[in-house]
Amino acid sequence: MKYLSALLLLLLTALPAQAAPRVLLFDGYYLDMPRAKVQRRAEAQPCRTPGLEEHLCLRQATVYGGQKWQQAFMFSGDQLKMIVLQRPFSPAGFRDAVREITGSDFVLAEINAGGNTFDALAAARKGERNFQRSLENFERRAAGARQLTYSFLDKRSMRAARKAATLRDFLRQAPTGTRGVTLSHNGRLMLLTFLAPGA
Repeated sequence: MKYLSALLLLLLTALPAQAAPRVLLFDGYYLDMPRAKVQRRAEAQPCRTPGLEEHLCLRQATVYGGQKWQQAFMFSGDQLKMIVLQRPFSPAGFRDAVREITGSDFVLAEINAGGNTFDALAAARKGERNFQRSLENFERRAAGARQLTYSFLDKRSMRAARKAATLRDFLRQAPTGTRGVTLSHNGRLMLLTFLAPGA
């Protein structure tokens, strides 16, 4: 019996712990994917941009939403934390990117325009018609902003977020597996960032 107990204990400690679910960032790349695996799979090289040398970049453009983007893999230590796409800004290109994001697995969560914020969760509490009117009014006022950021969450997380009063409340306790995308511009460049706010 002593031998059986020792054997069971040994087997239990040898079994791998329940693995956390993989969180997809973009195009088959996952949160915490090891640098070596990303580098092999993507044939990525260290970025040439000053200050980003510890991250990896693709030499070839990535096509997203019918547009060509420069792609960077951002790491913390050896683990992939986010993927950033960059291209020159154009109003039509920005609209196309918003359409592409919302046509996939993501839902608008927030818009920030020079310090003014549209919180989709808070606005949705006022009803569908008021939500649409508030969104259209905010977008009209934000159209000329020098800096504009749209934030999106995956649909599953957005359903869970409806219990929160505001987006900030939800993000403070976002569950593991929450996927997010931000699209921003500063009048010259557009950045599209795929991340996991619940990590």
